[in-house]
Amino acid sequence: MTGTLLMRGMLVGILAGLLCFTFLKIVGEPQVDRAIAFESELNEARASAEAQALIAKGLPAPKEEVEPELIGRSVQAGIGLFTGVMVYNAAVGGLFALAFALTYGRIGDFGPRATALCWPYSPLSPSISFPVSNIRQTRPRSVTPPPSA
Repeated sequence: MTGTLLMRGMLVGILAGLLCFTFLKIVGEPQVDRAIAFESELNEARASAEAQALIAKGLPAPKEEVEPELIGRSVQAGIGLFTGVMVYNAAVGGLFALAFALTYGRIGDFGPRATALCWPYSPLSPSISFPVSNIRQTRPRSVTPPPSA
């Protein structure tokens, strides 16, 4: 049963990964491209200012050495993003399935849906069990200055 649940959890994670990849490709990648363009312009302006400062001091401007890209931006935005999102979502789906298999039938008389719904709310359990106390806020006591002589 655990193996079947694990496989189903990972498949659901892969389906969620496809949705996540589509969203990131449509919404996230244009923002990343804008940030890269901004950073490139900033670096060019900084290098130009430093070169002008050296020329003003009478020193030769340093030659700019362009570093080769190890992995191109198109690969990062395409297969790299796809691989990262799919592996992450498959792993999270598998972990959720294993947690479900561990707790199903052990945390009470809940059915499968109720047990599955308990997991998203588990991080909230400490705040539900131990609510913040409602201590009345009081003003700090004012210190009266010593009487002047």
